[in-house]
Amino acid sequence: MYIVHCATQQKKAVVIKGVVPKDFAAITRARFAFDWDEVDKSCILYKLTIAGEDNILGLMAIRDHPDQQWIEIELLASSVENTGKQKTYERIAGCLIAFACREAVRKYTPVPLVSLIPKTLLKEHYIRKYGMLDGSKFVYLDEEPLLNILKEYYYDEG
Repeated sequence: MYIVHCATQQKKAVVIKGVVPKDFAAITRARFAFDWDEVDKSCILYKLTIAGEDNILGLMAIRDHPDQQWIEIELLASSVENTGKQKTYERIAGCLIAFACREAVRKYTPVPLVSLIPKTLLKEHYIRKYGMLDGSKFVYLDEEPLLNILKEYYYDEG
């Protein structure tokens, strides 16, 4: 997986790992627009960093629904310097979504499913940019759209 530096188009390999308690010092509301230490305890928190670096560029909280065999993205955020037209890196959200898709494939093949409930203004963005399907209140990935995200963001080495 990789992200792209917007100014230079240089690709940087990234890793996604679980958030550990010491990470919360760097996960502030000012940087990620949410109090991540208040996320429901049934969620698992993941961070995206450039390989070999500690600076957290993206965060995701996922909730596993084993009874219904699907992964729900509860929260998804890029750091403030990586949002909007002047962002430093692109592909952060795509890499995190692809990671959730990989988890769904690992746990729920042959019918993996990933969903999220977007803010109203972002729904069309998720549909257009990531090929998510409209489930009315939520958007989701399954079958071919889910595999497309994996190919584009998870398995593509650039």
